[in-house]
Amino acid sequence: NAEFFVVRGSMPGDILLLVVLAVFLVPSGLCVIEAIARACSVRLERFLHLVFVGTLLAMIVLPPAKRMGLPLPLVLLAVAVVAIVGVGLYRRFRPFRSRDALIGLMLIVVAFPVHFLVLTPVSKLVLPTSSVDAEEMEAEEMHADEMKAEVSEAAGVNADTNLPPVVFIVFDALPVVSLMDARQQINDQRYPHFAELAQGATWYRNATTVAQSTTDAVPAILTGNYPAEKRLPTLSDHPQNIFTLLSSTYLLKASEAATQLCPKELCVVPEPEPMQARTRSLVSDVTVVLGHILLPTELSSTLPSITETWKDFVAAGPQSEPVRSFKELQIDSFIHGLQKHDRPTFYFLHVVLPHGRWEFLPSGKSYVPLDVVAPRNSSPAPAGGRWQQERWSNIQDQQRHLLQVGFVDRVLGRILDRLRSEDLYDRSMIVVTADHGISFTPWTSRRVFSAQGKAEIMSVPLLIKLPGQKESQLDERVAETIDILPTVADLLGIEMPWTVDGTSLAAFEHAERDSRRFYKNGGDEPIIVEELLVEKALERQSFLFGTRPQDLFAVGPWGELVGNAPGEWEIPGPGGLPEVDLDSALLRDVDPSADVMPSLISGQLAAAGCGIHSGQEPCGPLQGRGSRRRGRGGGKAGPARPAPGAELLDPQRVEHWGRRDRLLTRRFPQDRVSRTARRADERQSGCPA
Repeated sequence: NAEFFVVRGSMPGDILLLVVLAVFLVPSGLCVIEAIARACSVRLERFLHLVFVGTLLAMIVLPPAKRMGLPLPLVLLAVAVVAIVGVGLYRRFRPFRSRDALIGLMLIVVAFPVHFLVLTPVSKLVLPTSSVDAEEMEAEEMHADEMKAEVSEAAGVNADTNLPPVVFIVFDALPVVSLMDARQQINDQRYPHFAELAQGATWYRNATTVAQSTTDAVPAILTGNYPAEKRLPTLSDHPQNIFTLLSSTYLLKASEAATQLCPKELCVVPEPEPMQARTRSLVSDVTVVLGHILLPTELSSTLPSITETWKDFVAAGPQSEPVRSFKELQIDSFIHGLQKHDRPTFYFLHVVLPHGRWEFLPSGKSYVPLDVVAPRNSSPAPAGGRWQQERWSNIQDQQRHLLQVGFVDRVLGRILDRLRSEDLYDRSMIVVTADHGISFTPWTSRRVFSAQGKAEIMSVPLLIKLPGQKESQLDERVAETIDILPTVADLLGIEMPWTVDGTSLAAFEHAERDSRRFYKNGGDEPIIVEELLVEKALERQSFLFGTRPQDLFAVGPWGELVGNAPGEWEIPGPGGLPEVDLDSALLRDVDPSADVMPSLISGQLAAAGCGIHSGQEPCGPLQGRGSRRRGRGGGKAGPARPAPGAELLDPQRVEHWGRRDRLLTRRFPQDRVSRTARRADERQSGCPA
């Protein structure tokens, strides 16, 4: 996966060092251990040697056994059998330990790194440019110069022309569904700054992405072309892009998070991290990836997620000093750079938000996720990247996503305020979009295309504000993200000097599409989609989370309890008020003014007379961290024998949306449920956050 190295900005030396560590230093370390053991005892050295051979054989067998989907006991049994038989054969038969066998293994040891460095896309990042490639690069540079001249001539302008500033913002994993209310309008209560921008811009409500991967989707936006096979998100693979198009007339100020398309001599590139820091981060992340490859799902689920970010998978522990994330620093740097210049300026930002890791509240504060306190795989879809049935963990992940969308709205508001303070807002063309969406529909993959999840995965926001525009416009035509570049060029009066797959949305003769294209991987045959049908996703989102900002903090059947003092409620059964035992140590020494606010807390909820303090069984776990039994109708409840009065306090982890009324009626009789609680249950189901 060469994109892994591109996004993290790895140097050729970093990649070569990783190969040396994996191929030579690791086995050399094992040999040193054996040498030390031999100094103590020959038998100990032979025993360790056989243990190492068996372990390496197990590492070879584990990945295919995992892909077969076998239960953990069968996986471990198969691996143990192969390791034991392999060690027995190795020990018993001399040919396995002969010089010829050793030479064959040495050839394999050399073949793997050669294949990795020469025959995969990684070669573009490591190997020096060949003479043929050098000629091609020189031809491309000459073509780029000719292209700049053509652009200037076509536009009839030069670098001193009073072209409008262009502010181009690409968010990450933001489906337009998340921004909308049940009326398919931008939710101005939760996301006031998106709504504010839309009041003076054109909103292309039916815009869709063309790729599911960031490293395919962002280059498609910046080049106007569909993804192609074996292309990395680099300038050498995409020499014709929006940066090279505008470089002759615009000052470029770009902040790329996952691509390297802006020429280094034209864009300000941050200084790379020191070699030691890069190596430490790379080795740590590769170790986590190796764990996900080797370990069965039941064990790899305890590792940090590798699907929510491109680097630094191992999160800082709860005792670490709060530090500003790369995303926050990137946003601050971009906003600070929004200043007037003598030349027309092109400001570009791609920030990996609201893409997970989900850690921000709409207020701008971050919180320490639960997986830091109780380590687990924080991947939002742990079962092979697919959501399972409608259960509380799924609902809470979508809740965290929507809260982070609120933070994105806050970021957009800061950008708009900065433009106004610099007297740039009215004069600027502003483009806001996203690379792709994310699905939360049960039984679908969060990122991989499916008929049920396509509306959330493909739909993206697309807002374009023209200089001086004051009124809103709603464009219902089918638009794709490859149309953005030709639209910007058309609005600036610049003729495209190369052929693009997209068409200008501003052109009068723009042909309306009947369908959309979507690429799972660059170069694959596209999926043709005619209808998205976002209504079902919107209906589910509105049912679970309402439309008001406070509704996001009142998820679950007892959401109406949020904001009320415990003394205002009558607790049925003996004992009165419940006892709450929080598992988290995050509530010690809380500073309300700090940037980090503990917000995702778990614990045990119990009525007086039962639960942790009395030695009896807890009434029920918050967050589902406790014993459960399956009830009729597909619901999951608390312990099998709750104490008197426990039913009302049970979080009632309802996981099946059908027949829930029957289930809740059986669990909570009419005469024991307050009128307010019944209203809350009728509105939504789940578990209190």
